[in-house]
Amino acid sequence: MSAALAGLTIIAGIVILHSILIAPRQLRTVNVDVELPNLAVAFDGYSIAVIADIHHWAPGTRTLRRLVAMTNGADPDLIVLLGDYGISFEHRPKWSAMAYRRALPALSDAIRSLRARDGCIAVLGNHDHYYDAGHVADWLRLLGVRVLINDHTVLRRDGAVLVIGGVGDAYEDRVDPRGGAGLQPPGTPIIVLSHNPDGVPMLRTDAGIGLVLAGHTHGGQIIIPGYGALTTHTRICGHKTPSGWIPTDVAPLYVTRGIGVQVPVRFRCPPELTVVRLRAPASHQHPV
Repeated sequence: MSAALAGLTIIAGIVILHSILIAPRQLRTVNVDVELPNLAVAFDGYSIAVIADIHHWAPGTRTLRRLVAMTNGADPDLIVLLGDYGISFEHRPKWSAMAYRRALPALSDAIRSLRARDGCIAVLGNHDHYYDAGHVADWLRLLGVRVLINDHTVLRRDGAVLVIGGVGDAYEDRVDPRGGAGLQPPGTPIIVLSHNPDGVPMLRTDAGIGLVLAGHTHGGQIIIPGYGALTTHTRICGHKTPSGWIPTDVAPLYVTRGIGVQVPVRFRCPPELTVVRLRAPASHQHPV
């Protein structure tokens, strides 16, 4: 073997080991400012910590403890959980049940430790369905988390409101065309939570939705220079747009890279705790 080939082999080995052993644990905070249509000044600066795709598996809890510390350190007004809490397998119900049951105790401790002024809101993902969607929803409710399945909650500050809707998984459940927000008065600021970004094209363009937050793609996990993500497991997110702001005709869509992985590898795609800070339109902040 030539020296050059040996060198390339060593470099490849280092990259592979880093992608498997180190990169999936390099959780970072990504801050996103969003001007939300019709948002009242009372909610200007309102912060939402977005946690998606934890995919926890026992026994290690280092990433969970770091996630809790980073989330609480961001001092959010609200925490939203976008589904896929454990590891599961679509055609292996027994394995999925075993994996989830082993993961739930540590996940329970982590979620109980999360702190936000308006608490936690959650939706379910496809892997929660592969295990048992009803069980996962009940488990979250026991932890004090509000679960939104084609439903919504109304947040209030100084007489102003902010509606948070949540829809079912795009392929394992049903997506309410109004994002679970129902019929709100015109001009109501609405944010919709959808585990899978592919739920967005199923929403009505006239539903008044100002922002959609989603996960599911893991950011592609492996990003090839010059090409992009090998796969996103969605239709709406392409290999060049596996995460971040995704163009749609329905509403502004932000897709987080998420916390964990189903297959333990990340390359040029670090895990992400997203902190969204809402901004009132300039006309609301400075009325004339």
